[in-house]
Amino acid sequence: MKDRRWPEYLNYGIPLYKAALRGDWEAAKQILSVHSECIAARITNRGDTALHVAAVARRTEFVSRLLTLIVPENIHLLALKNNIGNTALCLAAASGNVAIAKMMFHHDNELPLIRGNQRLTPLHMAALLGHREMVIYLLPLTLIHLSHEERVFLFISTINTDLYDISLEMLSDHPELAIARDENSNETPLHALATKRLKSYRTQLGKFCIKCQYPLMIINIFGGNEETIRQHKAFQIFHIAVKYRREKIFRLIYDIGAIKDLLAIYVEAETHNNMLHLAAVLPPSDRLNKTVSGAALQMQREMLWFKVVKNLVPQLAEDENAAEKTPCALFTEEHKKLRKEGEEWMRKTASSCSVVATLIAAVVFGAALKVPGSDNGAPDDDPLSHGGWLWVFAISDSLSLVSSTASILMFLSILTSRYAEEDFLQSLPRKLIIGLTLLFISIATMMIAFTATFNIIFKHGLLWIGTAALACIPIVLFAVQEFPLLLEVYRSTIGNAFIFKPQHQLFCEVHLPNN
Repeated sequence: MKDRRWPEYLNYGIPLYKAALRGDWEAAKQILSVHSECIAARITNRGDTALHVAAVARRTEFVSRLLTLIVPENIHLLALKNNIGNTALCLAAASGNVAIAKMMFHHDNELPLIRGNQRLTPLHMAALLGHREMVIYLLPLTLIHLSHEERVFLFISTINTDLYDISLEMLSDHPELAIARDENSNETPLHALATKRLKSYRTQLGKFCIKCQYPLMIINIFGGNEETIRQHKAFQIFHIAVKYRREKIFRLIYDIGAIKDLLAIYVEAETHNNMLHLAAVLPPSDRLNKTVSGAALQMQREMLWFKVVKNLVPQLAEDENAAEKTPCALFTEEHKKLRKEGEEWMRKTASSCSVVATLIAAVVFGAALKVPGSDNGAPDDDPLSHGGWLWVFAISDSLSLVSSTASILMFLSILTSRYAEEDFLQSLPRKLIIGLTLLFISIATMMIAFTATFNIIFKHGLLWIGTAALACIPIVLFAVQEFPLLLEVYRSTIGNAFIFKPQHQLFCEVHLPNN
């Protein structure tokens, strides 16, 4: 109410503002019945009218009553903008109140096309704020009138706010959006998807690629022109996946079939690094630590990445980058420190475990030389005289001796390994798995032999139950302390075969048309 004196604003403007904000129609009605001109007055420092205030405050009933006074004499007030350029519909879209938007559109069907602040339509505002129902309502009213650049911005906005069903609907009508680039942010839809948490968009991403038939579109657009493909930034998404070790994104290369060879030939302009060079570069430490723990297992995962990418693009193995280094040479240089740390970690683990295995072997070997329950170490003529416990002792003691000795040999093999880069992929982790498993078996069987010995000597009937329970304590302690390590090594080694496994249940095969 800048055309009014300050006292009048205090008397009418502030009460009207409060009434619109609270949705108090009775209070507003009293003011407007005396001062009808207040219906078009700007009652905030941003130039908002009562309609603006009620719309952003989601006061549906208040807006409905106010529209009865505005229409039809003051219909132009629906298109009135505040000082920053927003109409009341823009604010309703930003608040996500579909009922208010419907009422306004009913009186003026041109409102969805009026741009607000930063030239954004109400549809764009709703998409940026993630108001699904509002976007669904405004999309058919607005989309056909948007320019290509506005559609691209809207499409990427729906991806950024997780409105994937709307993204797919837009993509089905405008498949060219799949490879479009936002002129302002220089972002593509795949770049936007790459920033999302994998768990939240895995299924949507699959549908995304299936619906738009992304590989076929790339081939048709570029016509197989290798030089054009080399320069096209859309392909950086897969190189970024390699650089930052994003397995699920990189796995798309397997799922998009014929296009993978075209994706692979992209080379960075400044460094001349190809995809295999990026696999050879050590990733950021935060990303490296998130994959697996322990330098040896991290080295194993790095070797796996390099091997998978090399199998994908074997023709790039001898290419040199701007520093005149091949991917293999770059890998050795980048991972020199990690390989050394992995060697120290593996040696320390094997050395500690071998000491325990040696002690167990010594104990059970000594126990075997003097059979319990006999004179001068000679066994009884009747083993069944001890209720079968002598057989339990013999079998468990033998198993403990064999498994502990075998684990010593495994750990000795680790200690004498040459620790080449390739050894970290399968050889060393498998030996560690076997050694830890045998060590666990030797501890368990040693405690079984102890329980059998106790019962053979003391012959206290059911007392063996308590003895066995006590004997389980060291077994449980070892399992609690070492089983997480064994499980992690097992997952990292055996599970590696499934990390890059194609997910054909989500992605379709692409068949190129015959020329």
